[in-house]
Amino acid sequence: MTEDWLIGNDSLLNEKFNRTYSEQLRIKTTIEPFSSFKITLDNQRSFSKNHTRFLSNNPETMKNSKKTIDGNFSISSNTLKSNDLFHKGASDEAYEKFKANRITIANRLADNRGETYDIDPKTKYPAFYKSTSQDVLIPAFVAAYTGQSPENVYLDNYFIPLLKSFKDFARAINWKINYNGLSNVTFVKKYFKSVNLTHGYDCTYSISSYETFTSSSMIDDEFYSDLVDGNVYLAPDYTINTVSFNERFGPIIGIDTKLQNNITTKFEIRNSRTVSLSLVNTEISEVGGSEWVMGVGYVFKDVTVNIKTAGATKSYTNEVTTRIDFSIRNNTTIRRTIVDDKKHVISGQKIYSIK
Repeated sequence: MTEDWLIGNDSLLNEKFNRTYSEQLRIKTTIEPFSSFKITLDNQRSFSKNHTRFLSNNPETMKNSKKTIDGNFSISSNTLKSNDLFHKGASDEAYEKFKANRITIANRLADNRGETYDIDPKTKYPAFYKSTSQDVLIPAFVAAYTGQSPENVYLDNYFIPLLKSFKDFARAINWKINYNGLSNVTFVKKYFKSVNLTHGYDCTYSISSYETFTSSSMIDDEFYSDLVDGNVYLAPDYTINTVSFNERFGPIIGIDTKLQNNITTKFEIRNSRTVSLSLVNTEISEVGGSEWVMGVGYVFKDVTVNIKTAGATKSYTNEVTTRIDFSIRNNTTIRRTIVDDKKHVISGQKIYSIK
């Protein structure tokens, strides 16, 4: 599509033209295997693309006016296999897999180009790729932290499809489980008006932003010369600064109760973490921790409030619920620098809060 119809005959025209495209896909369902037990399954994908170009009636200006593209992307995911919560050392193992995945990804990318290529005798990487190439790092990172094989992880572009296969779709499902049937048990009913058990898992893979790749050392539209080592590499389609997984148990287990005497209690164990791959600093950072929440409250019945309006007094009667929550959270920040292969525990803190 050309933008000639937008230009008109103004010889002084030099205006920015923007075109925006976005798509949102969400598949959500709730099932109830038996009474009072509900499972909500959720899977979603979000993608946006913005085209920008300066329009002019000057042929030379139009010739030098390049179209730029930028946007963002996110999709439901699952990183349980790399979470230390269930297997101590799982995060370290994921990082080791990430490093090993890179050579496999590089070879797949070279094969997909459909051309004969040389292998660097020193690095063992195929020509035009290196261990820190953006197109190598991102799928190696995704495969390692989601537990996928580097032979099967998606490579066609950076924007993983939601419905690539049933296996990939099922792997990325997030869920919420709720059960409130305990209050129907005779023994429990004697002491509690309600007992609600909850469990939830949510994980999102996101590209915070991407934009058309540009470099002062471009050789042609396909290759560029690295300013550090002087070698020639295949240019990526887009510049991406950071990709990340945001994982949250909301909660691992939650128990909300209301006793017969109208006292309410709450107990939750939560866990969350963010794993980010920085393509700027070539490092992986992991920030996360666990949280314990305990709460107590009271429900005041039949509280009446009188409100005067337009000379008349109206009375409203309702319940008033009060509650106080106390939480303890342990946070840890780890940074892994990829080039020198070092692990740094940056900080750890314990946070107390009352709400």
